Amino acid sequence: MNCNIVYSVILPIRNEEESLPQLFDEIEQTFRGKSYEIIAVDDASGHADHFGKWEALRTGIARAKGSIIITMDSDLQDDPKELPILLTTLNQGFDIVSGWRKNRQDPFYKIVLTRFANILYGFHDFSSPYKVYRKEALAKLPKDGSLLRYSFLFARTFGLHIAEVPVAHRARLYGQSKFGIIKYVRIFYDLILIRLLFCGSNRI
Repeated sequence: MNCNIVYSVILPIRNEEESLPQLFDEIEQTFRGKSYEIIAVDDASGHADHFGKWEALRTGIARAKGSIIITMDSDLQDDPKELPILLTTLNQGFDIVSGWRKNRQDPFYKIVLTRFANILYGFHDFSSPYKVYRKEALAKLPKDGSLLRYSFLFARTFGLHIAEVPVAHRARLYGQSKFGIIKYVRIFYDLILIRLLFCGSNRI
């Protein structure tokens, strides 16, 4: 067992068997010669009672041995070749660095809905799943339910040093998105509750 792992890559998986060989190969190429681990967590793919992305992420984070935690989707839209610039930025004194999907390759409704949230909270891409965290910073953030989705909001509120960096975003090659309009309505509902929760703070 390697107790000196530096990078832990957490991959929530749901019905992404076709994309995984390429994704694992790209991660291996990116981290060649470095100490890393990949923690792929299946959220009970194919079952009606699947556990969900956020439970998968929490499970992976709890088992991570690295001092730097990386989260990304498993559908190949997040490109591992962008990791060096995220990690270089992290080493400039930041606690969390998020990949800004500047040229996002997603359906129009997704882009429009998330752009509204970005304007509301002053981010370029607050919902990006592609993030690198210092382990001690991630430990300070709430993870119950789907709160990890809003890690950037909480990080800013708690005074952590955060940055967004433009990254390439690829079109989906396999399968279909798990996110429909109903899920985005729920996200906006959560955002409103979070804003009310921190209404006394000048950080949100």
